[in-house]
Amino acid sequence: MSDIPSLPPVESASPVQPRPSAWRRPSVIIAAVALALPVAQLTRNAAAQSLRGAVAAEDYGRAILDPLPPRTVLLTSYFETTFQLVSQQVLLGARPDVAVIDRKLFHHPYAPAAVRRRFPDLAAFIDAGLEGPASGRPLRFELAPDLTGDPASFVLLDDLTLPTTCADDRHGADRVLTWTAYLTARFHCAASPRDEARKDQARAALARARALTGPGDAMLEDLERACDLR
Repeated sequence: MSDIPSLPPVESASPVQPRPSAWRRPSVIIAAVALALPVAQLTRNAAAQSLRGAVAAEDYGRAILDPLPPRTVLLTSYFETTFQLVSQQVLLGARPDVAVIDRKLFHHPYAPAAVRRRFPDLAAFIDAGLEGPASGRPLRFELAPDLTGDPASFVLLDDLTLPTTCADDRHGADRVLTWTAYLTARFHCAASPRDEARKDQARAALARARALTGPGDAMLEDLERACDLR
């Protein structure tokens, strides 16, 4: 047995090092933050980004459509208005008797033919380029700066309110209200510049616009000077 070489003494095994907790690993921490961040942002901004109560566009469309006489031909001036009114007619069944025609889109290629297919009873009016009588139907125009003609045919929204409860929608609604008030003041001023009753209506419309924009708006001040409304 003495020929058996002696083996070196066995060193005591070093203690097993504990594995780091899974939650302490950088990759896990980064993943957890990446998952939590969208939830935190959603919780913080949900109310501001929600479209719940965003009904200003629908209210604006109804304010135009509802008071129109039966079978009115309405010539709109802005494509936003056109799309809103037509969508209410198609989706909500609102005022199907009203013919909504965008007087600016009408001059695009093939637009007259498309309008003629939609409203065959207005063929003569359409072929005349939307000039003259509207085939015996009431004719109304959406206000715009470039409009001239019979003031009685313009759609006025003197009492327009858009009581939206959505914060983002409120901003857009206020812009619509300001522009509508400006156009209304301009209309009353141009319709009869020496009529004091008209001037009072123009002043009231300017006041509504200023309540939304604050003092110092250049367009409102220019209109006030041009119409001698001070």
